[in-house]
Amino acid sequence: MWIMTKIGFYSIVEKQNQICVRTRVRKDLRNFKSLISGCGPIIHTKLSDYKYRVFIPKDVFEAEFYKLAKLVTYGNFKGEIMKKNVTREKLYMRVWQLLFELEHEEAELTPVYSEPNWKSLLQEQNDSLQRQIEQEAENELQAKDLRSA
Repeated sequence: MWIMTKIGFYSIVEKQNQICVRTRVRKDLRNFKSLISGCGPIIHTKLSDYKYRVFIPKDVFEAEFYKLAKLVTYGNFKGEIMKKNVTREKLYMRVWQLLFELEHEEAELTPVYSEPNWKSLLQEQNDSLQRQIEQEAENELQAKDLRSA
């Protein structure tokens, strides 16, 4: 299973009767280990498409998985990622774009958006999220000014 979270991107599979959590970025795996108890050491390999991995007993993983669910404290995932890491947000957005095609495959329809419209749709979403972030920052400054007055 693939999981994109605000602390990292994970590919999770069963290997050798254990759960293997794989990442492309060491920091993602460090974040995972700081959240989920019972992980083994980080293994680094150049022989696989995922460079970093940890193994965890399946029953421990099942008992700890709820901690990933508790990370959902936002109303918009893309906006949350944009606040934390713009580079990562752009990569996640590319994945979102590709997976958007599933809706059209399921409905057996021609995609509603042509390539040029995709760009404008995404720009509108990014502009809206940027305005939201700026508004939240302005509100925080106003609240701080009121407290100090």
